[in-house]
Amino acid sequence: LKDLGFQYATKAGITFSASDVISPTIKDEIIAKTEKEINKIIKSYMNGEITETERYNRVIDKWKMTTEEVTDILMKELEADRDGFNPINMMYSSSARGGKDQIKQLGAMRGLMDKPSKGTSESIAEVIETPIKSNFKEGLTVLEYFISTHGARKGLADTALKTADAGYLTRRLVDVAQNAVITSEDCGTIEGIEVTALKEGRETIEPLSDRIKGRTAAEDILDPVTEEIICHANEEITNEKAIIIQKHGINSVKVRSPLTCESEKGICAKCYGRNLGTNKPVTIGEPVGVIAAQSIGEPGTQLTLRTFHIGGTASTDVDLAQPQFKIITEEGKDVLVPLPKGLNIEVEDGVYVYPGDILGKTSRITVKQSDITGGLPRVQDLFEAREPKNKAIISEIAGTVSIGNLTNKGREIFVKAEDGTEQRYIIPPGKRIIVHEGDIVDSGDALSGGPLDPHDILKAKGIKAAQTLILNEIQEVYQKQGVKIDDKHIAVIIRQMFKKIRIINPGHTMFLEGEIVDRNQVMKENKRIEEKGGEGATFEQLLLGITKASLLTDSWLSAASFQETTKVLTQASIEGKVDNLEGLKESIIIGHRIPVGTGTKYFNSMVEKAKDEGKTVGDIISELAHAQKEEEDENLLDF
Repeated sequence: LKDLGFQYATKAGITFSASDVISPTIKDEIIAKTEKEINKIIKSYMNGEITETERYNRVIDKWKMTTEEVTDILMKELEADRDGFNPINMMYSSSARGGKDQIKQLGAMRGLMDKPSKGTSESIAEVIETPIKSNFKEGLTVLEYFISTHGARKGLADTALKTADAGYLTRRLVDVAQNAVITSEDCGTIEGIEVTALKEGRETIEPLSDRIKGRTAAEDILDPVTEEIICHANEEITNEKAIIIQKHGINSVKVRSPLTCESEKGICAKCYGRNLGTNKPVTIGEPVGVIAAQSIGEPGTQLTLRTFHIGGTASTDVDLAQPQFKIITEEGKDVLVPLPKGLNIEVEDGVYVYPGDILGKTSRITVKQSDITGGLPRVQDLFEAREPKNKAIISEIAGTVSIGNLTNKGREIFVKAEDGTEQRYIIPPGKRIIVHEGDIVDSGDALSGGPLDPHDILKAKGIKAAQTLILNEIQEVYQKQGVKIDDKHIAVIIRQMFKKIRIINPGHTMFLEGEIVDRNQVMKENKRIEEKGGEGATFEQLLLGITKASLLTDSWLSAASFQETTKVLTQASIEGKVDNLEGLKESIIIGHRIPVGTGTKYFNSMVEKAKDEGKTVGDIISELAHAQKEEEDENLLDF
């Protein structure tokens, strides 16, 4: 393969010179026409017919449309040039190098530039309304060059900051997931998660087949028509089977997941699925936690650092015409009502309407906050389980919506359940209400616009819904930047975030009220107590950010080597904690073999020995180390 590549790479090469860059012949004509239209917009503003915001948005939209138009003409001219053998066109159309955006700057016009925002994550990038009308072939004027430098320097500063941020995220992810290792073949769980295609609004970001290949089916997957089994339960979904499942119109598939794995320590091979490095089933001793952390952290540098603004200014989709309702009054006057995007029209054409009649309702699916923290800051917020700014207000009960009065604090919304209980919510002014009078909502459904808080979803809908929300939200950020990360990597990290619970009532167990313990530990203890006829402990599920989860790990050595060393060591001393040296970090600190890869066999033999002798793994390893030291000392004396 290498020789074949070299043979043809050295046959011929393609380069391009300045003369290969062509400029559209009618570019000046199009720009002159746009400038006339912009003068009209400015005139309307001066006359007080439109507001400052409307003027700004219209100017930006006009220039965006002009840039698109000039670029499209350039692309057509490039295709026609030399019968498609223009070097630039060849590079672009073969997808070898360069994109439409780069060709646009070379031959059409650079267009509008972003005005760098002051902060890195909190502020919104604006657009400078003076466009760069020149391209790189013609050369830029002094003012245009100055506008360019403004954005270019911001890009360089951002990259430097972003690298440090992404590096710190990787470190936290490695720390939280370092002891997630494949420890057994099958944990025997019947649980799983429902996987559907990843969508935003009506657009599919990632199809179902891509999300299920290489996973283990949690139940038999049947053909909806013939009811034949496509894939048996506990069988791997191969690439071929994944495509068949999608072709048969199956919308959701229940698969085994690290999120529902019941292994007491680590994760089982069936719940994890295929090893993406070898494309074979994962083997025992694979450090999947570290692999997951690096798979998520490494592409972090490719994510945007700034908050992006969807809507008027920075969106690339330009609506060529704003649809409108035309209402003809009894006096014969035309009244035009603009139609917002994503509106469901509630009236028929030609119907007589009265003042106050509803013409349309906004769809609940398409409502998305206009200003979203995107890129790396959003990923960090999700992994740290922080409460999002301007979060959506959600209904805690299922029932029927009724819209109440407008108070000083905002609009009242009542949700009445079937049993007659009623919940009152206040939607603050400026927040968009996305439910209507008489709507039926489920517990956990949003009543207002804004990002959903995983903590609220955990309370209202339970652990699975909260885990799915975090997973999908993180995937959405990466997918938008064109970065593909397998779900299982994110699931391994989310599993660590949901590992701990808080004891409410200890029952007959050894736990204390308010104690924070491992979920699996409590489940095991509850089972043991209930088998003896006792009362198990009741608890509440916790959702911890990755930093908090790292510090709450059972190993004090691992926590102390991460952050807040003094605090961790003090706490460990007070509690008289014992470290069993079961993870990767603590083994490295002490200088022992790590319990992964080739060290798995050695570690498992230590576990067996500890069980037989009724000791901890740490005790056995310490005894061996002590014996080894004594032997070395004796050899030294003999020498």
